[in-house]
Amino acid sequence: MRLPEQVNYRTANKLINHTSSATMVQILLTGTTRVRHRKSLTAILLAAIMTLTGCGTWWLPRPHRIEIQQGNILTTDDLVRVENGMTKIEVINIIGKPITTSVFDDERWDYIYSLNRSGGKPDSKRFTVFFQNDKVYRIEDDGYNTSAEGESS
Repeated sequence: MRLPEQVNYRTANKLINHTSSATMVQILLTGTTRVRHRKSLTAILLAAIMTLTGCGTWWLPRPHRIEIQQGNILTTDDLVRVENGMTKIEVINIIGKPITTSVFDDERWDYIYSLNRSGGKPDSKRFTVFFQNDKVYRIEDDGYNTSAEGESS
């Protein structure tokens, strides 16, 4: 016996009168043929989605990450003008005030710069000026590559 596309109350009453109990149990357990097709389509779609997801998430959109620039933006031309024997005022006129000064030693000025690239390794540079009697006596360069590196008097 062929199952109808959709079982409703009237169709169920006709089936009860003309079918065996085994067929009725089959109809009640499996539902209609339309539901059976819908279940198999759902299973195929779920299998396809799980397969695509298993291949990685390269196709999903990612949030945009901006580059974050922090600290003193210094040029090499300005840094090479800082020399031993200059006063604090002269250093400020050339490269500006430092972002940080040492809490324990106000005779040390650190000019720190960092650039965090989106998805890349952060770039960090440091230029340190040491004073003695309000005059520059030592300059340390870490990342700017100036010729003033390692000067001391």
